[in-house]
Amino acid sequence: MMRYYAILPAFIAPDEQRYQKFWQGYFTNVNIKERKNPKLHRQYLPQRYWKYLSEKQVLPNAEHLQKRR
Repeated sequence: MMRYYAILPAFIAPDEQRYQKFWQGYFTNVNIKERKNPKLHRQYLPQRYWKYLSEKQVLPNAEHLQKRR
């Protein structure tokens, strides 16, 4: 079960929000579906830490994450 722990925007500086969107977009565009290896991903970074990562907190239909290639 995937949970989303989004930090309230009122507590984040505007620059931080911009950098989080940038990082989420970068992470989405660099990710190669054919090379996805969830077992190795969990080995390097256990799932209990995912709630702190901005790239794991986005909803799949976020419009700023559309692939631009």
